Amino acid sequence: MKLVVVGTGIKLGQALPKVVLEMQQAQKLLYLVAHPITATWLRQLNRNAESLSRFYASGKRRSESYEEMAQHTLSFLKRGKSVCLALNGHPGIAAKMPRLALRRAREAGFETELHPGVSFLDCLASDLGIDPVERGISIFDATDFLKRRRQPDTSTDLVLLQPAVAGSDDCTPNPEGLRLLASRLADAYGSDYEVVLYEAAVLPMIQAEIAKVPLRELASADLSAATTLYAPALTG
Repeated sequence: MKLVVVGTGIKLGQALPKVVLEMQQAQKLLYLVAHPITATWLRQLNRNAESLSRFYASGKRRSESYEEMAQHTLSFLKRGKSVCLALNGHPGIAAKMPRLALRRAREAGFETELHPGVSFLDCLASDLGIDPVERGISIFDATDFLKRRRQPDTSTDLVLLQPAVAGSDDCTPNPEGLRLLASRLADAYGSDYEVVLYEAAVLPMIQAEIAKVPLRELASADLSAATTLYAPALTG
């Protein structure tokens, strides 16, 4: 039996033909996606599709949810079923759960594959019109950025994932974490420096959400768990 992990892309319709085929042919399709329309499409592709979102819960640590998802995935392999695990974006970029599922499957002796998808970074670069290679780019999870007291290199572009839940263990909004993040960035860039709050479009008929805010207003800005913060380099 084999575990195949695939990325559906960020926007509906971005999945590669090989990925679609893997999702259709799997004896069990497990998925974790952001939009209900994407979930509906996956259930239409495979009548044995099942969402993993039920493993999330308020106050429950993300690491605990991920382990339960990985073990649930492994349970179908142990029953002799081929499994496809589908996630938004690229399943190998900023995605701890699929890497955990792959590791657990390999440890149990099962064959594994990972197929790429259009990532959040691909969409961000396209929608904001930037080339990440031009000045270099640093990418951090906002919680990691805070906990490890990382210092931004202001000569390169900076991307912070999920700033709205910075410092939170269960993906719930954390105003105190966002305030601390805004303060840390203002120390490096200045309080008047404008950053971009970006949320990729998940459906073909809508546009990405893009807003510029000075760092002095970041703590009070309207962010969702899907918001990404982009700070352009100070120089160049």
